[in-house]
Amino acid sequence: MKIVNQIICLFIGLALFACGSGGDDSVDGTNPSITLNSPTEATTILPGSVLKVSASLSDDIGLEEYVLTISAGGTKSVKNVEEFSFNSYTDTDAYGNSLPAIKGMKSTELSFDIGIADNARAGFYTFTLSVKDQAGNGSEETLQLEISRP
Repeated sequence: MKIVNQIICLFIGLALFACGSGGDDSVDGTNPSITLNSPTEATTILPGSVLKVSASLSDDIGLEEYVLTISAGGTKSVKNVEEFSFNSYTDTDAYGNSLPAIKGMKSTELSFDIGIADNARAGFYTFTLSVKDQAGNGSEETLQLEISRP
């Protein structure tokens, strides 16, 4: 009987040990934050100039990447698309420099210029800055701007 009691105590002890916390298993459910400083709503820009982009990004665990998209009229069309898309992993600014990397940072200040082509079509565009953190959570800021001819 003594052996049976010891075996039962051993199994209970193993069960309690296996059910322990075992470390931090928390899941990152918090979206990163974006404060877009430039451009601002209703910014007007000329073809052949540069668009200054400035934003504050932060996350409680760590940032991963951002994508900046400028699309004509806010819609995408197979036959008539005027879209510029810039990814923090692969693209460059108006001067050929790599876009600022944010991977692993908890907070950062973005500041770079995007070149607007001389032949850019005049009209209204939707500017969207999307940010993802290391857990895949995302946020975005969107505004309207205009490319106009002098």
